[in-house]
Amino acid sequence: KCDACILGKQTRSSVPKVREGARSTVCGKLFFIDPAGDQCTRSASGNIAPLDIIDNYSSYGWSFPVPSKDRCAPVLRDFIIAR
Repeated sequence: KCDACILGKQTRSSVPKVREGARSTVCGKLFFIDPAGDQCTRSASGNIAPLDIIDNYSSYGWSFPVPSKDRCAPVLRDFIIAR
């Protein structure tokens, strides 16, 4: 089949992953942290915002529920101490 036929039958184009810079060479050396915005639904324990942490080396992720975005610092501190 020709390229035009293949593209014409595609439902959507793929988006290539773009990674800037080199990946960390040691697990736990570099983390990406995302304090996500407040969610509409409150959990049973009263939390409305997730704090997402991703290890750059392994791409392993953690998600911690927090009551609000301004309460992320103690959770992040405890995460770093536990590592």
